[in-house]
Amino acid sequence: MGTAIEKTTTSKNNNKTNKPLFATTAAVAASYYSLIGPPSSKSQMVVSSSSSTSTAAATINSSSSSSSSQQHLILLQNVWGMMNLPAVKKLSLQVSKIWKGASIAERIQIGDVNCFVLSRDSFPALAAALKRYHRQQERTPSHLTTILETSAETYHRRTTAVNNNNMQHYPKKNVIFHITGGGFFAHTIAGDLPFLLDWSAYTNAVVIVPEYSLLPDYAFPTAIDQITEMYCSVVSGDAAPLLGFYADKVIVTGESAGGNLGAALCVKLCVDRIVDVDAILTQKKLAKMRKENHHAYSSQSGCSKTGGSSSSGGGGGNTSETGDASISRSESSCYSSSPAGESLSECDSRSSSSNSIINSWIRLPDAVMLCCPALNLCLDHPSPSRVMSTADPVLPGGLLSAISDAYVPPNSGISKRDPIASPYYAPDEVLRLFPPTLLFASSGDPLLDDSVDFNARLLKVGVKSTLRAVHNVPHAFWGLGAAGFPEVKEVQRECQEWLMRHLHCGQKATSS
Repeated sequence: MGTAIEKTTTSKNNNKTNKPLFATTAAVAASYYSLIGPPSSKSQMVVSSSSSTSTAAATINSSSSSSSSQQHLILLQNVWGMMNLPAVKKLSLQVSKIWKGASIAERIQIGDVNCFVLSRDSFPALAAALKRYHRQQERTPSHLTTILETSAETYHRRTTAVNNNNMQHYPKKNVIFHITGGGFFAHTIAGDLPFLLDWSAYTNAVVIVPEYSLLPDYAFPTAIDQITEMYCSVVSGDAAPLLGFYADKVIVTGESAGGNLGAALCVKLCVDRIVDVDAILTQKKLAKMRKENHHAYSSQSGCSKTGGSSSSGGGGGNTSETGDASISRSESSCYSSSPAGESLSECDSRSSSSNSIINSWIRLPDAVMLCCPALNLCLDHPSPSRVMSTADPVLPGGLLSAISDAYVPPNSGISKRDPIASPYYAPDEVLRLFPPTLLFASSGDPLLDDSVDFNARLLKVGVKSTLRAVHNVPHAFWGLGAAGFPEVKEVQRECQEWLMRHLHCGQKATSS
């Protein structure tokens, strides 16, 4: 981090555009060292006062894990919590418009959840819709709140009414549905804006970033319910009158806690039967049959094998899915090979009877891209990476434990092995429904092994999945490209190309 700051200061006289970069880097560095303290081998001292006449000092060490977890949470709320201030978010949007030349960077409300809508290039339909939205907000301010409904029956009822209208009046637009990290305590939108606008410029897609409810006020499952509601509004066309367009292809991205929510979104859509699971299985079976027939024809004719997929690898040579794609809903109870030992039928038992309604207007994302996802919140059996990487500067062991207990409290009656809380434990019947997936992880990340296992299971059931391990970066590193990290800049180039392939059906990417 110090090297990045030095680099920006030494060249500022030669390049005027370094000024916002330096300010951003300095802010990241300040938050970084406020959270972990200055580099030192000494124990960190935390001073707390319970009254005006008594003051005590407590030393954090490995033998007092509960105290360490609580102190990590206090630091997390005090430092990262500043990112949630409306003034900070508004300033971030304005700086991004100037720095990245964003045509659209607005904060609106879809349903009862705020979100950011970003577009690097001009999009008249969206710009006009946002102007109407702001005029309406000024004329009729609402002091009423809405009740969050999350059943499949709700999604079906709302989207059926919308899609009965003539959706041809709205243009189509690709969407990147990005879920920020922040340990469920904050939204890291300020650090994400630079690369999100780069993604938008490269792919000509609109980026939508939900501001889901945060800890400590809202624990599981509030955040994932809100994200599911907003996602369904976007993909179904329910939000088209507000946005001025309806979503064509949709890719879900997320980092750290946002990676958890991105994977959990796919799990929830399947487990709660919000999407047509049987139709997806049929499509996958037909796609596999076409692929096998193509390979058989190629081998018979002596033609070389051609790449029929625009995904970045992972699908070839996976034959473990043979016959599985034809599993019906009634047969799925015979299969259970997830770490949690829970089958899809057992997951279904947690849903209400109304969830049997299938809504053809809501679909899974076209692809998923996650960075350092917190897939496993269960800390009973630490993986080797969690043991060896307890000193990660962004996600130390005490902080991970504190976040896990805050998001799924031990006294909540909810198991941390619930596949929606911890997608790591989703059954194979759910994982085989996943769209093409790209995972990034730091080679020194405490969560590395979880990503490795998750990627292996996706490959085993035939999903086109790829895992990329990046050296010399901490946990949740996507935003460090703006701070001058060369490894992250390379990762961001790969992200842009991958997004372009999946949003534009393999067309050659061109930078804007």
